[in-house]
Amino acid sequence: MHIKHIILSNFGRFKDKEIAFSPHLNLIIGPNEAGKSTLLNSIYGIFFGFKNMKEHYLPWNEPSSFKAGLSFVHEDKSFSLERNFLNDEVTLIEDKKKFQAKISPQGRRSERDIYFKKVQDYFGLSDPLLFRKTIFIGQNELLRKWTEEENVQLKSLLSGLSEHDYDQILNELEVKYFQLTKSAPNGMNKRNNRLLEEIQEQKKQLEAQLQISKETYENIESIKHKSSVLQEETTHLKKESKFLESLLPHISKFKNLLDKKNLLSKQYEEKNKLKNKSAQLSLQYQLLEEQSRLDKRIFFLPLVSLVFVWWWPVALSLLVATGAILTYVVMAQRKILNQKKDCSHQRAYLPTQTSLEKDLSEVAGQLHEIKSEIVEICTRYPKLSKIDDVKDCDILFYENQKIFTSHQKKIEEKTFAMFQIEKNMALSQKGITPPSKLLDDISILEEQEKSVKAKTQGLYWAHKILMESIQEYRQSFLETLSEDVSHLFSHITQKHPHVSILKDFQLKLKNDAQEFSSSHLSFGAKEQLYFALRLVFIQKLTHNKSLPLFLDDPFVNFDEHRLKSSCDLIEKYAQNHQVFFVTHSQSMINYFPKAHLISL
Repeated sequence: MHIKHIILSNFGRFKDKEIAFSPHLNLIIGPNEAGKSTLLNSIYGIFFGFKNMKEHYLPWNEPSSFKAGLSFVHEDKSFSLERNFLNDEVTLIEDKKKFQAKISPQGRRSERDIYFKKVQDYFGLSDPLLFRKTIFIGQNELLRKWTEEENVQLKSLLSGLSEHDYDQILNELEVKYFQLTKSAPNGMNKRNNRLLEEIQEQKKQLEAQLQISKETYENIESIKHKSSVLQEETTHLKKESKFLESLLPHISKFKNLLDKKNLLSKQYEEKNKLKNKSAQLSLQYQLLEEQSRLDKRIFFLPLVSLVFVWWWPVALSLLVATGAILTYVVMAQRKILNQKKDCSHQRAYLPTQTSLEKDLSEVAGQLHEIKSEIVEICTRYPKLSKIDDVKDCDILFYENQKIFTSHQKKIEEKTFAMFQIEKNMALSQKGITPPSKLLDDISILEEQEKSVKAKTQGLYWAHKILMESIQEYRQSFLETLSEDVSHLFSHITQKHPHVSILKDFQLKLKNDAQEFSSSHLSFGAKEQLYFALRLVFIQKLTHNKSLPLFLDDPFVNFDEHRLKSSCDLIEKYAQNHQVFFVTHSQSMINYFPKAHLISL
């Protein structure tokens, strides 16, 4: 880039001052207090603003207006930039595109980041201090040392690593690493837990919960087993109670049936006896009836004796014999008649055979029904089949009723015990996460821990390898810089010491096998050495960017020969870059005969 012209509307001693510049060497000459340094610093101030020097450049005549602006060309595009120093409002115009915002050096607004990204594109750097330590060389600033932070930034810029901002990448890798874990591989660990430690802490807590949960659930399983046993026992007792509950009425019924059976059996037996007795009496009556029927011819037996009238002893004997027989027969017949009368009398008091058969049939039917019911009950309750006594039924009923009452009491006790167990189990489970859920959560955390560990390892090795590569590259680059500074220093002094640039940009020289510090050089020689160093820095900083160079009378301590050599180097640089050289000495025109002269 190169600056085309500057307009100092109201800046320091200048008011409505417009100056045009050459894209090559601009030689600005003026006496003391002419505003040479003010002019150079105005360019710096327009781009970056003033943090601590604003009061040095307040307008002399009109402090209520404090403005300056410039126009420049970058990559064949024209830009204009104006800053109001009173409120640090910046107006940047690019091809009619206007960017306007308050860009304070101490600000933190998002517009500031946008603006300095644009400045980064123009100069290759956007840090104001780094700007003044590289391409801006003020009076007596050649020997000014850099801070450690400026050294780091300068190393990045010089080595070309700034194009990718590897130091920022290293810092981001470190930040990302410590976002994941507080454990530092080298050095002191961070104080607070990070993601990995939080995961490990969560995992530790879950593992402790898992132990408690396992013990709790083992206890719950034991409780469940007890509950299951109680449940089985209760179910068995209920089943038996239900059986007994249904058995007791059947025992009572069975007892009643036995009573009825015994009663009907007795009735049947009695009826059957009466029937048999009636049958016997009927048979006896028939026999007596038959016996009571005499053959009337028997009364003619005495007539047989008439045959033997002529033989009266025989006739008499026969008559006596037949008389005795007739007497016996009559007596026997009389006895039969009495028996028959008695049998008839007994039959009169007995039911009829038909009535008895009907009664027997009814009793037999009732007995059959009762026996069927008894068989049915015995089929359902086999142990009743062994009982045929009412007293045994009473005993069995009492025993079973006693067992039933005992079962009911046990059921109540076991039911209450189960209720207590379920209550205790519910209390045990309250607030306890199941082991399966905890194992799933621990598994997820283990996967996360594994992933985070892999990321931390990746970030650690990425940081380590990148840092070692950068250090190695920068070390080799410092050697290249050392060679370039040695060459320029030799060109200026016409001596040939070897210059070594250390990590912190301290310089050591070696001449005739003797190594010595730059502090052993004279003041002028030290300025020449650091001018060579600055010039090498500026050449390396360009990175294909046409950066301007601002010089505020830096050679006041150079002798004529070394001044001429230094001016030759500046003229050579000015062939491809814009240079602003400020001096009070008119003789410098002789050293820069081709320069664009600006007199103040």
